[in-house]
Amino acid sequence: MEFSEKNSPKSVIEVGLDGEYLYSELKLAELTVPVASYGTWVNESVFKLVVIPRNMAQYHEFYFHFLPLDIVRVTSHVIPSIRDMLEFYLQFNGMIMTPLLRKAITPIAAGIGVVMDPSFTGVIK
Repeated sequence: MEFSEKNSPKSVIEVGLDGEYLYSELKLAELTVPVASYGTWVNESVFKLVVIPRNMAQYHEFYFHFLPLDIVRVTSHVIPSIRDMLEFYLQFNGMIMTPLLRKAITPIAAGIGVVMDPSFTGVIK
């Protein structure tokens, strides 16, 4: 899979199938990020791609939904989420997670997520 982010050169991600991980290097701005990745068909119209940076705490799941008229919709999830990581950080540093605090960190995490994991667009060829 060919991949690029804003202000970054194109990278080729090798995608293993049937549970086999393949290894690549992503170019993100000035960084080179080693990744492991694999893909699997969820059903006849949805392909799941998992990209795991080998030196980071989070990984990405991308779902390619192949729709009629040659339309492809891509959704993604970061695991663990920014919210989960923020909650862990606060608990690790001794904060007691009250219902009010849990409610308060949700919009904060959403704002951080916009900056750290922006929306993407692309073309499937």
